[in-house]
Formats: sequence, C-alpha cells, structure tokens
Amino acid sequence: MDDTQSLKKLFKGKQYDFRIIIEALGLYYHFSLSYRDCEKIMRRFSVRVDHTTIYRWLSQYGKTLYYLWKKRNKRRLLSKSGRIDETYIKVKGNYYYPYRAIYSAV
Repeated sequence: MDDTQSLKKLFKGKQYDFRIIIEALGLYYHFSLSYRDCEKIMRRFSVRVDHTTIYRWLSQYGKTLYYLWKKRNKRRLLSKSGRIDETYIKVKGNYYYPYRAIYSAV
C-alpha cells in the first residue's frame, strides 16, 4: 500500500485534511514551537485551528508519525564513530588539558 494511502486511512473521518494535520505536527516537532505558535503560523496559511486541537493531534498521532519519519530517514542517522581532539595549553603559567568530541555524520 502506498504511504499516502496509508496516511489517508490513518486520518479517516477527521475534519481537517491529513496534510494539514501533518503540517501542524511537523511545525511543532521540527521547530520546537509551542501549540499557540503553531496555531499562529497555521492561521497565516489561512487554516483556522485551535492550539488545543494541535495538542490532541499530537497525543493521538505523535508516535505514529515519529515512527513513519524514523522509517523513512534511516540513512540520515548519525554514525556512532567519532574522535576526540586533544591538546595542552598554557594559561597563566599552568597547563590545561581541554578536549572536544567530534562525531562524524554518515
């Protein structure tokens, strides 16, 4: 079954189109916005939706959409390899050992 068809089936019977629900949830998760900020942005797109509705959508569809996103973005995950950059520096006559971890992306 196509992903679009499965999403339509998941959101069947809702007042709003499934693309509007996904857009609102995407704004919340991607930009770490509040419910009211998502409401304001959706209003700019001429979609009148209340912040409590967005909260209900998150509680109902949040995990499902997260797993769909995780399934589609398996290759974008960070690798577990990395290295530590090490050096000694002298500050006011004392030697210090700062370090920083550098992780590579796949």
